[in-house]
Amino acid sequence: MKLEFLKDEKNHLEAIMHGEDHSFPNALREKLSAAKGVEFVAVTREHPTAADPKLVLKTKGKDARAVLADAIKELQKDARTFASSMKRHV
Repeated sequence: MKLEFLKDEKNHLEAIMHGEDHSFPNALREKLSAAKGVEFVAVTREHPTAADPKLVLKTKGKDARAVLADAIKELQKDARTFASSMKRHV
């Protein structure tokens, strides 16, 4: 995935997630929704089948890039835990 930042301010990010469908962006949106300091988060698409998703993140009192990085790290940890669990049960 490549992020193309359209807006990159301390408390407001907007980025196109090139090469992504809806799965990862929505998982990321869920993590960000639960994060402290997040005022608003959304994932939008111009058209469901034609456009890359756009992430909009607004924070209050926290650096938006840091909040995004933390959420991505949490998702990576969740994926490792899931993979480990699957290996034990399959």
